[in-house]
Amino acid sequence: MATPTNLILVPVDFEAASMKALQIAKDLAARLGGEVVIAHVYQLPVYTYPGLEPSIMPGFHAEVTSAAERAVSALAQQE
Repeated sequence: MATPTNLILVPVDFEAASMKALQIAKDLAARLGGEVVIAHVYQLPVYTYPGLEPSIMPGFHAEVTSAAERAVSALAQQE
């Protein structure tokens, strides 16, 4: 079982660099008897226009959250 000293936290945005980092973390964890924890990271786009308050598209946050949960779950199931 992993302890706090052998957990590897990997932020993932599904771009090539983060997927490579995830693979490296998995390899390292296997060698050290550790555990990989995946954290989805994403910056929601904020739309601005002079004279208006910055805003996010309605419903976009929920859609991104739902899609990210499915994608991270699928990543966690991979070996």
